[in-house]
Amino acid sequence: MSLSPPAAGRDIRDSMTTSMDFFARQEQARRNSGSLIFYFVLAGFGIVAMTCLIVAAVIVIILGTFPSLGDSWLARDFNQIMILTAVLTGGFITGLSLDRIRILRRGGGDALARLLGGSLIPVDTTDPTYRKVLNVVEETSIAAGIPAPPVYILEREEGINAFAAGYRPQTAVIGITKGAAELLDRDEIQGVIAHELSHVLYGDMRLNIRLVGLIHGVTVIGLAGRRMLLRSMGYGVVMARGLRSGHSFLPGVLGGLALMVVGSAGTLVGSLLKASICRQREYLADASAVQFTRNPAGIIGALKKMGGWAIGSQLESSNAEEVSHLFIGQVRGALFRRLFSTHPPLNERIRRIDPGWDGSFPVVDEETRRTLAMASRREVPGLMTLEEGFVLGAHAVGAAEQCRVESSAEPDAIADGVGALETGCLEYARQLIAKTPDSLISATRNPEAARCLVFALLLSHDENIRSGQLDDLLQLTDIRCIDQSAALFEAEGLRHPALRQLLLDMAIPALRRMPQERYAVFKEVVDTLIKADRRLDLSEWMIHRMLLRRIAPFFNASRDVPMYIEGFAPVIRHVETMLSCLAHAGRRIQDPDERRAAAEHAFARGADCLDLSAISLLPRELTGLKELDTALNRLEHLRPSCKKELLKAAAAVILADGFVSTAQGFVLRGVAEGLDLPMPPLLPGQDIPTTT
Repeated sequence: MSLSPPAAGRDIRDSMTTSMDFFARQEQARRNSGSLIFYFVLAGFGIVAMTCLIVAAVIVIILGTFPSLGDSWLARDFNQIMILTAVLTGGFITGLSLDRIRILRRGGGDALARLLGGSLIPVDTTDPTYRKVLNVVEETSIAAGIPAPPVYILEREEGINAFAAGYRPQTAVIGITKGAAELLDRDEIQGVIAHELSHVLYGDMRLNIRLVGLIHGVTVIGLAGRRMLLRSMGYGVVMARGLRSGHSFLPGVLGGLALMVVGSAGTLVGSLLKASICRQREYLADASAVQFTRNPAGIIGALKKMGGWAIGSQLESSNAEEVSHLFIGQVRGALFRRLFSTHPPLNERIRRIDPGWDGSFPVVDEETRRTLAMASRREVPGLMTLEEGFVLGAHAVGAAEQCRVESSAEPDAIADGVGALETGCLEYARQLIAKTPDSLISATRNPEAARCLVFALLLSHDENIRSGQLDDLLQLTDIRCIDQSAALFEAEGLRHPALRQLLLDMAIPALRRMPQERYAVFKEVVDTLIKADRRLDLSEWMIHRMLLRRIAPFFNASRDVPMYIEGFAPVIRHVETMLSCLAHAGRRIQDPDERRAAAEHAFARGADCLDLSAISLLPRELTGLKELDTALNRLEHLRPSCKKELLKAAAAVILADGFVSTAQGFVLRGVAEGLDLPMPPLLPGQDIPTTT
């Protein structure tokens, strides 16, 4: 299969390369997040003013109708009534928004998916259609360098649509409608998932979910009024029953109109804000999907099926309008699309990718659904056509352990790879999954087996140390866990660094679903196994760091991590600690003086990248696992531009001696993970650009 993209795909990718710079997009999303406060205040002021005008009008009408009330408290305390109305309305709006923000901070994308009626697809599902979706999400996420998000299916939604929600890649979720899962083929689902993952990577998702919480208070009044009005005017059965029973729909119509008038300012500002933020980003996400998959037919096919399906991308959920900006397609019908469209028209999106499109949409019907359902059942789960010659065996480990690069390797290339959606990574992920033993794949899809797999990855190859680890494991778990962990430890290929990384990535979704009471024990076991040999091992640290980063948010209260530190001055000591840890780790030099000199040289290269002279290499005994974790926990709050410079410095430290082991490459990914930076996997034979 050729990796050369069609001309249309190449054009759109080339024309938008500069727009897809990860750090620039992150900065833009952060600035947009700040502007949300202004629009919230503007919309809130409009609602308060409208409410005060209505209350004032009602008072004037009452006083005009009943002149005897001219000396009553309505006239006497008019100003106080207006102030009280403004305060109560403002407090109501703010309270609704704060409550929604609180719920989303605690529940993240999961809470939003459940709000829309979604149900979690089990990671060990055997349903062919849902298995197809999970496999696509899994391989695409691994290739993008982020944990595979939980996937929610909106079972009551027949429209073709999908969304991504969450505050950061570690806590993202993917939602997909039943219509999309059943009516899209594998390539089309891949295009849709790549589109959504671009929102995850570039900060759009964080902005989207903050927008949901902030404008909830200013839009809920207008939305409630519109629902009341539409239901009163007759969504079929409701009106028929009302007419038969002799009920009048006039109160509902009037009440709905009143609420719509009161909430009109919030609805208008909220809709315009969603539309202004989302339209251009949808074009960029479509382009990202083409760049990642190098298969324009995937995303184009999905968009065409939206246009050809009778329901299109519409949703039935009463909460859909509130979160319409999260979805890949428009969630409401023609009337609302013309008024407040959050998405560009389908024909414009398709022509951006395929200028030669003839404008016709395919006929999508129930026969299409049945045909695709049969194809899903015939599909080999998770696999596509594989290239020959990809070998995963013990003999490959030694060749992969260490590679030689020029001593002046360019750290900029590492930073430029962050957030990159590259086809080579996608192909590599597919092939690596295909060559992984079925027993190991199965272990990643069950919470109990997945935790045993992690324990197996942390067992030492030194028999004496491993014996002590198994004793500790017996104290904290049970004999069944020990037997399963020991069996997995002996599995073929488990020592291969790339396979270890892959299995860790694949096990994350199952580990997130372990019972709450198991999580504390799991953390204790991981810490105990790592500390058994009383030294900081790069591979062990990477596993420890990535596990806690990707799992902990699902068991803790808050899923949001704000970025508020500007510059390195407030965190200079943490920068010093991080660079010192990387300088000391992985230096396999026997002579103490030579090892110290090598660490100092590596540290100096990192410090030079940051142009910092006030830091110095810390002693080895002050650069343990705990110190590195503490430093990264603080450094993740840096602004995106500072994180870019810090990652360059980390790369300079690791590349300093000209020898880069695969383990060190994975540790660099662990550092990126700690900084909230998605780094794609390093590919076999991948060149590291150098300067002379």
